[in-house]
Amino acid sequence: MSASLDIVKWGSDHWKLFIITSLSFFVDGLIFSISPLIIYSVRSLLPYATYILGLNMVAWTVGSIVLGRLGDVIGRKLTFIIVLAIEVVSIGLLYFLYSSPVMFTLLTSVACFAIGGEFGAAFSAIAELSPPHHRGKAILLSSNFWNLGAVIVALFTLIYQSIVYSPSVQVKYVLFSTFIVLVLTAVARVGFPESPRWLVVRGRVSEAERILKRYSINLSEDLIREYKKVHGISLREALSRYAYRFIILLVITIAIYVTYFIPAFYLPYTPDFPFRQYIPYIVLIANLGSFIGAFMLIPLIDRGRRISTLVSLLGGFVTALIMILSVLIRNTYLFFGSLFWNMVFSQWGWSCLSTLQSELFPTGVRSTVIGFFMSFEGISTAVLTFLEQYLTASICLSVIAALWLAGTLAASSWYLKGLETAKMSIDRLV
Repeated sequence: MSASLDIVKWGSDHWKLFIITSLSFFVDGLIFSISPLIIYSVRSLLPYATYILGLNMVAWTVGSIVLGRLGDVIGRKLTFIIVLAIEVVSIGLLYFLYSSPVMFTLLTSVACFAIGGEFGAAFSAIAELSPPHHRGKAILLSSNFWNLGAVIVALFTLIYQSIVYSPSVQVKYVLFSTFIVLVLTAVARVGFPESPRWLVVRGRVSEAERILKRYSINLSEDLIREYKKVHGISLREALSRYAYRFIILLVITIAIYVTYFIPAFYLPYTPDFPFRQYIPYIVLIANLGSFIGAFMLIPLIDRGRRISTLVSLLGGFVTALIMILSVLIRNTYLFFGSLFWNMVFSQWGWSCLSTLQSELFPTGVRSTVIGFFMSFEGISTAVLTFLEQYLTASICLSVIAALWLAGTLAASSWYLKGLETAKMSIDRLV
């Protein structure tokens, strides 16, 4: 099957998939940014900030596991639609109930449950449908729309703060704008194409054949049987067979995601953070750095995954050290500059990691494994967020730097011993 799908040139179906997943990541970035941006503006929520943000990430963890597994059981397309329905309902209700700490925590956590579970289905679908020479770029640019969503909602916040005096009205404007964008995205997401590779593994061969006929591709009985044998293995068997790559990617996952979420969204809620009054600017600058950083990586990601991953982790570690210095000396300009470049490297690492996660495991368990990775990241971020109220900003950033260092060591090991996946068929990597 790999020989068949991998000779397909990038066409209209690939563009459809790319646009739908990009819009979905855009909305996810919008929704996820709501909590850290709004909490500081709502007096009733501020005392519970670290608890709310921590519980959001616990919900993310649960969603990653549950919906990640669902993506392998019911398919990438139906999982996407379920995620959409959850997001629409939670954000719609939040508009009316945001001032209640209990309801705000519940509804934002429900939204994070949905967001955490979307990665498995989205990355699996892109990896399974994209031609090898474009797979890395497709995942890189599609996931980059998350950063654009976070930038837009931060701009919404700053604009509404400048033209509206009442914080409650500002919050309602932000929520209403987010909801409208979410609803507009819903129409496109329904057209999400199912993965023919997943259909074959699940025994729905006739449906896969209907999709593949558009490319003049026919499936033989031998090809179907061999594909199901390789890609239809159990989760336990997959984790046992690919233990080294799982452990390496797990370390890098925790390093990349925690070091993104804490500086970009949650760091201002440490008790002594010196730049708290700039929360919307922090979200804006951080995600702008990530967004711009993605375009810097385009020439490299499909040439070599191993070197791209190592450079991103090493760059993140160095800039994290500069961030610690900026907080200690309370230099605003140094903080924003180092945050920007730290997020550039964070996006590089996120893109390389997302591509590797999507490439290195069989089709039948791909979404589940990605969900597992995201769940470990979610619980790690939740723990550090809960602890923020007891930590200084410099200690919190020191933990971040240590995670970057751990990720760098894991990336070094992968550079020396790991498999180069750039331009390779995902069917030849398992």
